[in-house]
Amino acid sequence: MRTLTQSSHGDGLARSAEGSQEEKWRRILRLLTTGAKLTRFDVERYGDHCFNTNVSVIGKKGITISREPATIDGRFGKIYCKRYWLEPDEIAKALRLLGDRP
Repeated sequence: MRTLTQSSHGDGLARSAEGSQEEKWRRILRLLTTGAKLTRFDVERYGDHCFNTNVSVIGKKGITISREPATIDGRFGKIYCKRYWLEPDEIAKALRLLGDRP
């Protein structure tokens, strides 16, 4: 399975371990297949500044992304956002969509 790393090129793009760029929705879906529960602030380090849009794009491809309200501490107080993740059966579907499993 390919893993993502933050870019050291200063271009804001995440790359796979092999060094190739991926479309944003694929990068985000790959992150979600790790079992992580992510907010929009978590994915910024991977170059995604429109997380809710990419969640929508992934949903239109047939993957159901679970979500719940989240409150996190911000610089000036509480921030209300959503936390997103994939349930185990959706991880399997996502891996097939990404081509990581037959």
